[in-house]
Amino acid sequence: MVQRITSIGNYVQIGIGQGFQPVVGYNYGAKLYERIRAGYHFAVRTAFIAVALLGVVTFALAPQLVGLFSSDAEVVDIGTLALRVESFTLPLTGTAMITNFLLQTTGRMWRATILGACRLGLVLGPVVLVLPPLLGLLGVQLAQPVTDVITFLVTIPMAWSILRELAAEERENQNASGLAASVK
Repeated sequence: MVQRITSIGNYVQIGIGQGFQPVVGYNYGAKLYERIRAGYHFAVRTAFIAVALLGVVTFALAPQLVGLFSSDAEVVDIGTLALRVESFTLPLTGTAMITNFLLQTTGRMWRATILGACRLGLVLGPVVLVLPPLLGLLGVQLAQPVTDVITFLVTIPMAWSILRELAAEERENQNASGLAASVK
C-alpha cells in the first residue's frame, strides 16, 4: 500500500529527470557544462520541493490514504506509520534519481547502474535482512526509509564527483580553445 502511494512521488521525480536528460544531452554535446550544472541544481531542487510537498500531504492524510486499500484497523495503523516515515525520506530520493539521469546521459554507466540499484536492491536487500529481525514489524516499516537515507548518502559523493568531472572537462575545453586561438 505504501509503495503504491509513494510511487506518485517517484513518477514526479522521473518526469523531472526525463525533462532534465535532454538538457544534459544537448549541452554535454555542445560542451556547455555550466548549463548542465545549473540544470542539475534546478532539477534536484524542483524534485525535492515537489516531493516534499507531496510528503506533507501523504503524512497528513496517511490514515485516509491507507484506508483506501484496507478497512482493517490494524492494517491501517501499521500502514499509517510506514507511510508517515516514508513521507519524510521520499524527497531525498529525487537527488539520487536526478544524479542517476546525469550519470547515464554523460556516459558514466557503471556509476549510474550502481546508484540505480541501491534503492531497489543493493541497499534494500541488506536492510530488509537486518532490520526486521532486530526490530520486528517496525523494522519492516523502516526498511524503505532507511534505504532511502543510505542511498542519499551514497548519492552525495557520486553527485560531487560528476560535477567535479564536468568542471574539469570544462577547464580542459577552455584550455584547448585558448591554445587553438593562440596558434592561429
